[in-house]
Amino acid sequence: MRSAGRRPFVSFSVGVMFFLLTVTPSMAVTLEELSSRNISGADVMNAPCSELWFLRNSIYNKHGYCFRSRKARELFDNSDCTTRTAPVMTDIEQHNADLLGRLEELKNCKSPR
Repeated sequence: MRSAGRRPFVSFSVGVMFFLLTVTPSMAVTLEELSSRNISGADVMNAPCSELWFLRNSIYNKHGYCFRSRKARELFDNSDCTTRTAPVMTDIEQHNADLLGRLEELKNCKSPR
């Protein structure tokens, strides 16, 4: 049973499915793992920038974040978003979002526009 206000990871747009199939054919971690366990740097160290960005933003999307960038709006479909502020996440999700963001910075990843 799902908690009120939390959306499943499967509520992505068609653009997300295309992104997953073309850009990240085999992701380092599953979307479900982002909520169920603390991932480590070793889990995602070899992931490309596009995958790190997608995984991090998947967590935000799950919690109804309203994306501002064109690419994120295309992939995550803001039609059912609920907040423009940082959403409340579980400790595991917050750890994973922070780790993915730090790795993006370490790799000098550029966010899609």
